[in-house]
Amino acid sequence: MSGVKTGDFNRVTISNDLGVGRRANFGTSGQVLKSGGQGRELTWGSNSATLPEGLTAGANITFNPAGVYNGSVATTISTTTPPDGGITTLNGGDGIIVEDDSATEKTIKADLKSGSGLTFTSGEIDLASIPNSALANSTISGKALGTSLSSLYVGTGLAFASPPGGINYDGSAERTIISTITQGLVYITGGNGINIETPNALTRNILADLKANSGLVFTGDSPNGEIDLVDIPNSALAESTISGKALGTNLSGLTFGTGITASPSQAYDGSTAITITASTNISDLTASDGILITSVGTAKTISTRIDADTIVFKAASPTKLMAVAKVPNKLTAGSGISFSSGTTFDGSAAVTITATTDATTRSITKAIFPTNTAEYRVYRRTFTSNRSKSMLMYPIDTNFNYSFDHTPVSRYYKVEISFSSSDAIAGPVTGIFLEPLLIRLDSDNTYTTGYQNPQLVSSIHTLGGKLEQRTAVIILDLGAGYSTAALQKVFPVVIQQSAESGLPAAGSRDTGAKSAGIFYGGGQAGARGLQMVMTPLSENDVSITEPTSGSPFTIPVDSDDDY
Repeated sequence: MSGVKTGDFNRVTISNDLGVGRRANFGTSGQVLKSGGQGRELTWGSNSATLPEGLTAGANITFNPAGVYNGSVATTISTTTPPDGGITTLNGGDGIIVEDDSATEKTIKADLKSGSGLTFTSGEIDLASIPNSALANSTISGKALGTSLSSLYVGTGLAFASPPGGINYDGSAERTIISTITQGLVYITGGNGINIETPNALTRNILADLKANSGLVFTGDSPNGEIDLVDIPNSALAESTISGKALGTNLSGLTFGTGITASPSQAYDGSTAITITASTNISDLTASDGILITSVGTAKTISTRIDADTIVFKAASPTKLMAVAKVPNKLTAGSGISFSSGTTFDGSAAVTITATTDATTRSITKAIFPTNTAEYRVYRRTFTSNRSKSMLMYPIDTNFNYSFDHTPVSRYYKVEISFSSSDAIAGPVTGIFLEPLLIRLDSDNTYTTGYQNPQLVSSIHTLGGKLEQRTAVIILDLGAGYSTAALQKVFPVVIQQSAESGLPAAGSRDTGAKSAGIFYGGGQAGARGLQMVMTPLSENDVSITEPTSGSPFTIPVDSDDDY
C-alpha cells in the first residue's frame, strides 16, 4: 500500500481487495462498508439498513411475519376479506327476502304478501287480482265491487223495450225504457196551492188555488191572469201594529202645554202635518242650588251664586269664567316645613314648600367596626405645592364610603369622621418635625376627585406614638344641581405630608415607624372603629368660605407701632 497519498480524487479504481482499518480487514462476501465517524476506522458490516418509518397493518390487513414492516425482514401482506371482496352478510328489510343459495351466493327477492293481488310475471311484479279491501273506496252507491246494483223496476205506463221482457234494470245489461201511454197524460193530481180542472176527458186546466179573503186575486184576462195583491188583511201580517196601534187606526194625540204653540192648533196624531213653536215668554223658571234667577219684565237672567271669598270671575269669551280665588281653609307650615313667603297657604298665591334641616331624623351614619384587629398605616409623601382637590390621597378602608340611594335633602351636609390614630413612633430625621395628617371627601374611588381641598385632622409629631380619638368636621357641598343630578357618592381619603425628602410622588407607606397609624379593629385598645355621620343643613345654616392664596392681613411696619 505504499505510495498512496491523501487528497481529493474524482475516481478510485480497485481491481480486487480493499483492506480497511489498522489491521487491513478485507471483510467477507456480501458485507458493506460502515463509517465509524470522523477520524475513526471504516469497518465491514451486514447490509441490513431499515426504513426510517415503519408500515403497520390496518383493518382487514395482515403481515407475515407479524409486526411493523421496515424493510429489514421479507414480509407477505394479505387481506382478511373474501377473495372476491364481496359482502358476507345480507339482511332482508321490509318487502325484501334474502335467500342463502351457498356460502358465497345470495338471492334477493321482493316479498309479496299472499292474497294481496301482487304476483310475479316473467320475473316482474304484476297485478293479478286486487281485493276490495286493498282499495280506499270499493263501493258504488253503497254496493261492493263485484255485486249488482239494486234493481230499477218500471211502473204503470212504462216498460223495457230491449232486450224484450223483464221488469227490472240493475246495470248488468243494456236496457231501453219506453212509455206505454198512447193518449197523453191520464193521471194529474193537484197538490197544495194547485187546482186541477177537467173540462173533458183529454183536457186538464191547472190553476193556482187562492184562498178567499186572503188579499190574493187574479188580474188580467183569463185564462192567463196573474196573481196579484189587492187587500191583505192585518191578520195576515206577522206584525200589524205601531206603538200598539193597529194598522188603519190613528196614533194617540200629542197635545201641547204652556210655552208651546201648534199650527194648525190641534193635537198631533200623525194624520196631519203640524208645526210646533216654543214660546219666548217663559214665566216659570225655578233656581236650584248655586243658581240665581233675576227678572226684568219678561226677560230672565240666570247666573251662578258664588262665595265671593273663594270664587271669582275672570275675563273670557263669550262669558266670564269662574275661577278659584283661594281655599276656605288655610294650610299652615308645621315643624320642619317652611314657606317661600308668609306662614300660611290658601291658594291665592304660589308658595314653595321646603323641608327644613332636621339633623335628628335625617342624619346618615356609615360605620365600620371589624371584629378582628384592623390597623392602617397612612401613606406619606413630600409635596410643596398647595393642597388641591385633585392631589392623590388614599382610602382608610375600601368599605368606608357612602352612596346616596335617595335624592339628597339638602345641598350641604355636615360630615363628622371619627377614628383612633397615633403619631409616628420614631422620627425620620434628627429632631422633631410636624407631619400633618390630612383628610378629604372624594366623589369617586379614583382618589383624585375631591369635593373640597384636604383638611387638617392632626399635626402628627415625628416623635410620639400617642393614641388619640380624632374627629374631623367637614362641610360637604354637593353642588347646585344636587336634586336633579345623578345620585352622588362620598369617599373619605387621607394622606400624611412628610417632612422627609425624597419620597415618591405617589406616596409610600412605612411598616410602622414613620407613618401615622389608624386603629379601628376590635382588638386594639382604645379603637372605636371608623364612623362617618352626615347631617343635612339648610343653606341658611352654612357659612361657606373660599380659600385664598394671599395673606389675610398686612403686618404693620415698626414705625406704625403705637404700643
